[in-house]
Amino acid sequence: MSTTKPRLEQLRQSSGLAALPDSITTGKPGEFGHTITKPIGQATVDDIAFAIQALNSESSEVFRRLDARPPRLLTYGVAGVGKTLFATSAPRPVVVQTEDGLGTISASTFGVLRSFDAVMEALGSLYTEAHDFETLVVDSLDWLEPLVWQHTAQTHNQPDIESFGYGKGYLAALDTWRSFLDGVNALRDERGMGVILIAHAEIKRFDSPETEPYDRYQPKLHRSASALVRPAGQYTEIAAARFV
Repeated sequence: MSTTKPRLEQLRQSSGLAALPDSITTGKPGEFGHTITKPIGQATVDDIAFAIQALNSESSEVFRRLDARPPRLLTYGVAGVGKTLFATSAPRPVVVQTEDGLGTISASTFGVLRSFDAVMEALGSLYTEAHDFETLVVDSLDWLEPLVWQHTAQTHNQPDIESFGYGKGYLAALDTWRSFLDGVNALRDERGMGVILIAHAEIKRFDSPETEPYDRYQPKLHRSASALVRPAGQYTEIAAARFV
């Protein structure tokens, strides 16, 4: 006599869901809700959605505890919107300046640095020397970029970044950018410093496959450098604009 397998068992075998549980805990569906556990076969779509939400919250909390390092922020916006004031409001900041953007803001600084080597020396001193600074502020990335290009050209015995031809100079500059980012990350990972990178913004058209094209703010950097500086999940981005 043949026997019919329970539908849940059939689902596990036919759909590759061997780990499908017998029951599901839905978490708290609202502020005054209660944790509910019910057989998986009786769970509704809402039950599953609440269970996924609860698991995501638990996972986020676990990762937050595992990665207790200081934050990394990339803030960009139009001139005068308050990027530098925001950054220097962080705990015990020290500013690596590539432009004279402090104005009347009082903050510790290395002065305006005019070469890439000077920028790296500043990062190196923060890494090796004793200090009580808690936040590194770089102001700004788009004024740092010409120093990156100049250093890259000198390293490759070229008069300027365009002399490489066919965009090769901008690709070569990525190695210089990586050296800078390695220095910044070492201060965060090994010296426990928060990091705030500042950039001016430019408006670019974005062609979305899901909506009508629209204009959006993005850091004022060469596209290859922007893609390197803004990897997914590496920096929390804060775009600032003035509305009048």
